[in-house]
Amino acid sequence: MWTSASDQSRFVHLECSAPLFQDSYKRNNKSSGNKHLRCFPHCCKAHNASGYCGSTLQVLTAVEHADMMLFAKFDLEQAADDIQVSSVVHVSEFEKSPYLRGRRLPNPSPGHVYEINSRRNSWHYGWGSSRFVKSTVKHHLKVVSYLPACTFTNVLCRDRSTYWSR
Repeated sequence: MWTSASDQSRFVHLECSAPLFQDSYKRNNKSSGNKHLRCFPHCCKAHNASGYCGSTLQVLTAVEHADMMLFAKFDLEQAADDIQVSSVVHVSEFEKSPYLRGRRLPNPSPGHVYEINSRRNSWHYGWGSSRFVKSTVKHHLKVVSYLPACTFTNVLCRDRSTYWSR
């Protein structure tokens, strides 16, 4: 199963037949002030009713460059698309929070597969709002693939998840 907003990349989901993204997510508000999405993108292996559950995300891209890098970040639906395909962007833009770096997986087939959040045990999303207020604001996960060149990068493709509310 896969979902995509472009023809250059797509989210790949092979663990089960359930939809990859849900229509809404809850988040844990930790005493440390961190906010973690629950069941993101979904919890097909096992749901944990009192803590974190979810899975990593894999992105398959048709763009084949050995040096290509992939980053993702959570954003609001109405946020400006400040990074366009063919844009030239300073590398430091992606190296700071809130971007998550994708790790390229060994894959003998055409294209490259990147895994996002492979070592974390939760998905941190620091969007600020009261958890007691029902929000109609839509969110999504943006993915940007780029080819580094010195201190600047050429953006090769962009993708995003489906929108959800919390």
